Amino acid sequence: MKLLIRILPVIFAVLSCTGDSGKTDQTGGRSNKPPVIINIHGANALYPLAQIWADHYMSGHPGVRIIVFPASSTKGKTDVMNGLADIGMYSNPSPDGIGDSLLLLKVAKDAVMPTVNDQNPDLQILVRQGISPGLFKDIFVNGTITYWNQVTGAQTGKKITVYSRSDLSGAGTVWAEFLGTKQENLIGTGVYGDAGMTQAIKSNVNSIGYDNLRYIFDHISGKPYPGIATLPIDFNNNRIVDPEEAGFASLESMKNAIHSGAFPSPLARELYFIINSGNCSTQALDFLTWVLTEGLSDIDKSGYVSLSAEEYESEKMKLKVP
Repeated sequence: MKLLIRILPVIFAVLSCTGDSGKTDQTGGRSNKPPVIINIHGANALYPLAQIWADHYMSGHPGVRIIVFPASSTKGKTDVMNGLADIGMYSNPSPDGIGDSLLLLKVAKDAVMPTVNDQNPDLQILVRQGISPGLFKDIFVNGTITYWNQVTGAQTGKKITVYSRSDLSGAGTVWAEFLGTKQENLIGTGVYGDAGMTQAIKSNVNSIGYDNLRYIFDHISGKPYPGIATLPIDFNNNRIVDPEEAGFASLESMKNAIHSGAFPSPLARELYFIINSGNCSTQALDFLTWVLTEGLSDIDKSGYVSLSAEEYESEKMKLKVP
């Protein structure tokens, strides 16, 4: 799998360079000038928005080909460091210490939420009383809770199928940090990527996992995808979902909660682009400048959460954007 991940971006880049992407010149002929290639690798959490940005930017820049490859935050960072990508996608909650040669640009916000199958027999109880951080830890770390009736108090219960991310992901890091541990300490059947987690939850009525907003909610309807239900978190451990712990079952309510701070960090987190500050192409810098100006209109309608105007001004200063 690691070999395949390394090879695929190279294949895509070669195919892009050999495709018929020449522009029509003023005489009506075809330009033989090859397109400029921008490679973006990294976090699955940011991939859908990065792809939307890439398509939008390319529509107005026919001489540019942007290849967005989803993998993990770790790969996004290392590929930029090793010159295999122009831009990295990064979603880990603690970006400090990423390296002096790398520049982090905050571009949007997201959140990680616990999920279950929407046909879970105990769903009504779970929505009413929630699950406390301590109980989540017993499920995902300690392994001392293995049946749903241990959570709900029902007389009978099915065995819980726990899913965790198999890749070194921002979502896995965020969920582990929320539970006071490291991603490698999370137990459960490993699944690759956000889409893999969504599919795993859909396919097992007794499952539990965690995922990013864009892979839980349909960004058009704002509702969870069929087969997916979000779990309220009983932050104060009183076995009741209080008003301030409720209302996070739609994309719009989650956006509002992230903006207001009602849905807390580290579960609510920022998403980043990474570049090599000393070796970033002119075209990649132009794309990032476009993202922080014209591209901002794509964020909210794509299922993500915008930063404040002041935060974007700060990020633009890093690129010296007027």
